[in-house]
Amino acid sequence: MRACIYVDKAAPPEVKEAYRLAGIHTFSPSGTLEQDDMENWQECTRTCEGVVAQRYPLNYQMGMGHERFDDDLGAWASNARFSELNPRRFYERWSQLMTADRWADAPSSLVPSPSGRGLG
Repeated sequence: MRACIYVDKAAPPEVKEAYRLAGIHTFSPSGTLEQDDMENWQECTRTCEGVVAQRYPLNYQMGMGHERFDDDLGAWASNARFSELNPRRFYERWSQLMTADRWADAPSSLVPSPSGRGLG
Protein backbone atom coordinates (compact mmCIF):
# COMPACT_ATOMS: atom_id res chain seq x y z
CA MET A 1 0.00 0.00 0.00
CA ARG A 2 1.29 3.44 -0.87
CA ALA A 3 0.10 6.88 0.12
CA CYS A 4 1.15 10.24 -1.31
CA ILE A 5 1.08 13.59 0.41
CA TYR A 6 1.53 16.70 -1.72
CA VAL A 7 3.05 19.85 -0.28
CA ASP A 8 4.04 23.06 -1.98
CA LYS A 9 7.77 22.76 -2.65
CA ALA A 10 8.20 26.38 -1.52
CA ALA A 11 6.78 25.55 1.94
CA PRO A 12 9.17 25.92 4.88
CA PRO A 13 10.76 22.69 6.19
CA GLU A 14 8.63 22.69 9.36
CA VAL A 15 5.45 22.79 7.26
CA LYS A 16 6.69 19.93 5.10
CA GLU A 17 7.48 17.92 8.23
CA ALA A 18 4.03 18.64 9.69
CA TYR A 19 2.41 17.38 6.48
CA ARG A 20 4.63 14.28 6.50
CA LEU A 21 3.68 13.42 10.07
CA ALA A 22 -0.01 14.08 9.42
CA GLY A 23 0.17 11.71 6.44
CA ILE A 24 1.80 9.00 8.53
CA HIS A 25 -0.84 9.29 11.25
CA THR A 26 -3.84 9.36 8.93
CA PHE A 27 -3.56 8.21 5.33
CA SER A 28 -0.82 5.62 5.21
CA PRO A 29 -0.31 1.95 6.08
CA SER A 30 0.24 3.03 9.71
CA GLY A 31 -2.61 5.54 9.70
CA THR A 32 -6.18 5.27 10.91
CA LEU A 33 -8.00 6.39 7.76
CA GLU A 34 -7.93 4.55 4.47
CA GLN A 35 -10.50 3.58 1.87
CA ASP A 36 -10.43 -0.06 2.95
CA ASP A 37 -10.84 0.61 6.68
CA MET A 38 -14.60 0.08 6.85
CA GLU A 39 -14.17 -3.56 7.83
CA ASN A 40 -11.75 -2.57 10.59
CA TRP A 41 -14.19 -0.05 12.05
CA GLN A 42 -17.04 -2.57 11.85
CA GLU A 43 -14.94 -5.06 13.81
CA CYS A 44 -14.15 -2.40 16.44
CA THR A 45 -17.88 -1.84 16.84
CA ARG A 46 -18.52 -5.58 17.13
CA THR A 47 -15.75 -5.90 19.75
CA CYS A 48 -17.50 -3.27 21.91
CA GLU A 49 -20.40 -5.70 22.29
CA GLY A 50 -18.16 -8.25 24.02
CA VAL A 51 -18.29 -9.31 27.67
CA VAL A 52 -15.14 -7.48 28.73
CA ALA A 53 -16.00 -4.29 26.84
CA GLN A 54 -19.39 -4.18 28.55
CA ARG A 55 -17.70 -4.02 31.96
CA TYR A 56 -16.11 -0.64 31.33
CA PRO A 57 -17.51 2.69 30.13
CA LEU A 58 -16.01 4.25 27.03
CA ASN A 59 -13.23 6.68 27.85
CA TYR A 60 -13.33 10.01 26.00
CA GLN A 61 -10.58 11.77 27.98
CA MET A 62 -7.94 12.10 25.26
CA GLY A 63 -6.76 15.72 25.10
CA MET A 64 -8.88 16.73 28.08
CA GLY A 65 -7.67 19.90 29.76
CA HIS A 66 -6.18 21.29 26.56
CA GLU A 67 -9.39 22.85 25.22
CA ARG A 68 -9.73 26.54 24.66
CA PHE A 69 -12.14 28.82 22.89
CA ASP A 70 -10.46 30.26 19.81
CA ASP A 71 -11.91 33.70 19.13
CA ASP A 72 -10.50 33.75 15.59
CA LEU A 73 -12.26 30.48 14.76
CA GLY A 74 -15.32 31.31 16.81
CA ALA A 75 -15.24 27.74 18.12
CA TRP A 76 -13.69 25.45 20.69
CA ALA A 77 -10.31 24.00 19.77
CA SER A 78 -7.70 21.81 21.40
CA ASN A 79 -3.99 22.39 21.84
CA ALA A 80 -3.48 18.61 22.02
CA ARG A 81 -2.28 16.85 18.88
CA PHE A 82 -5.08 14.30 19.25
CA SER A 83 -8.24 15.08 21.16
CA GLU A 84 -11.73 13.79 21.75
CA LEU A 85 -13.07 17.30 22.21
CA ASN A 86 -15.64 16.87 19.42
CA PRO A 87 -17.24 13.66 20.75
CA ARG A 88 -17.27 15.09 24.30
CA ARG A 89 -19.01 18.25 23.11
CA PHE A 90 -21.39 16.26 20.90
CA TYR A 91 -22.53 13.96 23.71
CA GLU A 92 -22.69 16.82 26.20
CA ARG A 93 -25.10 18.63 23.88
CA TRP A 94 -27.01 15.42 23.16
CA SER A 95 -27.44 14.88 26.91
CA GLN A 96 -28.76 18.42 27.36
CA LEU A 97 -31.34 17.90 24.63
CA MET A 98 -32.39 14.44 25.81
CA THR A 99 -32.83 15.43 29.47
CA ALA A 100 -34.79 18.63 28.86
CA ASP A 101 -38.52 18.30 29.45
CA ARG A 102 -39.17 20.45 26.39
CA TRP A 103 -36.97 21.80 23.58
CA ALA A 104 -37.60 25.30 24.90
CA ASP A 105 -36.09 24.23 28.27
CA ALA A 106 -32.79 23.08 26.73
CA PRO A 107 -29.95 25.59 26.83
CA SER A 108 -29.51 27.35 23.50
CA SER A 109 -25.87 26.23 23.39
CA LEU A 110 -23.34 24.25 25.36
CA VAL A 111 -21.19 26.67 27.28
CA PRO A 112 -20.68 30.22 26.05
CA SER A 113 -17.15 31.10 25.14
CA PRO A 114 -15.06 32.74 27.87
CA SER A 115 -14.97 35.91 25.77
CA GLY A 116 -18.73 35.84 25.29
CA ARG A 117 -18.36 35.39 21.51
CA GLY A 118 -19.90 32.42 19.79
CA LEU A 119 -21.48 29.31 21.13
CA GLY A 120 -19.68 26.68 23.13
